Amino acid sequence: MEQENIYTRSLANTASYCVTGDQLEIYSADKQKLLIFKRKPEYPMNPADLVGTSWQLIYINGDQVTEGLSIMLTFNSKSEASGRAGCFDYELPYEASGDDIRWGMKTERNGELPQELEFQALRYTDSIIWASNYRLTTDGLEIYTAKGDILVYKSSQIQ
Repeated sequence: MEQENIYTRSLANTASYCVTGDQLEIYSADKQKLLIFKRKPEYPMNPADLVGTSWQLIYINGDQVTEGLSIMLTFNSKSEASGRAGCFDYELPYEASGDDIRWGMKTERNGELPQELEFQALRYTDSIIWASNYRLTTDGLEIYTAKGDILVYKSSQIQ
C-alpha cells in the first residue's frame, strides 16, 4: 500500500515529462524526477503458433515450481486454453494479437494438496489471470502479467 500511495502522489504532482529513447521520466513543478518508466519490449509473435502446444510451468518470477507440483497449460485452439495447477483444473478463453494476450478464467477444484503446494498453485492461478503479453523462445514460453509477474514454461507433450 505504501508504494501505491507514493505512486499515486507522484502522478498527482506531475508537472512535466521527458521521453528519451525507451524511457519516460516524470517531473514535479520544481524539476524533481518523480517516476521513471521503461518501454515494454514488443516481441514479433504469431498467435497461431500457440495452437496445439502444451507447456509445463517451471518458474514464477524466478522461483522454481515446488517439487511435487505440476502446473500445465495447453492451447487447444485459437481461442481456448486449459490446464491444471495441482488440484485446480482451469479453462482460459483467450484473445491474442501479436505478443498481446488476454483471457478470462474458470477454475474447478478436483482434490486436495498439501498447504505449501496449494499456496503455489493458487499463486499461479492468481498470476496467470493477469496475463498481458507472451513470448515464444527457443527454450519455451514466457508469459508476462500486468502485475509484473513472469511465468516461464518448458514445452510438454499434449496428453
